[in-house]
Amino acid sequence: MEFAFAAAHCELRAHRPLIDVDPLGRIREVRFNNGSISTLHQPAAVLEEFYAAYRLFGELLERPELRLDFRLAPGGCVVFDNTRLLHTRTAFAESGGRHLQGTYAGTATPGPTGRPGGSGRR
Repeated sequence: MEFAFAAAHCELRAHRPLIDVDPLGRIREVRFNNGSISTLHQPAAVLEEFYAAYRLFGELLERPELRLDFRLAPGGCVVFDNTRLLHTRTAFAESGGRHLQGTYAGTATPGPTGRPGGSGRR
C-alpha cells in the first residue's frame, strides 16, 4: 500500500503493507489511516472486496472495549511505538491553545523480551 501525507512544510510517502508480520508469521505492525492511505489501482471486484474488509476492520476498531481514553494534563507527554499501537485524537472543546508535538525515533524497539531487537527466544 502507498501512504502519503502532505502539509505546508513536509511531504511523507511510504510503501508498506497494511498488516506486516515477523519471520514467524505473527502480526508485528498494523497500519490504518484514512487520512494517508493512497488511491488503490485495482480492478473493481478487488476494490469492492478490499473496501468491505477495510470498513469492517474500521468498525471493529471503534468497539468501546478496545479503547483507552485519557486526557493529558498541560505539559503531559505520552510515548508509544507508532507501529505497535493504533491511536487517534478525539475532538475537544476549543477553550485555549493546544499544541501537539510528534517525533520519531530509531527502529531498534524492544522485542518480546524487553531487549532492543529481542526475539523472545532463549
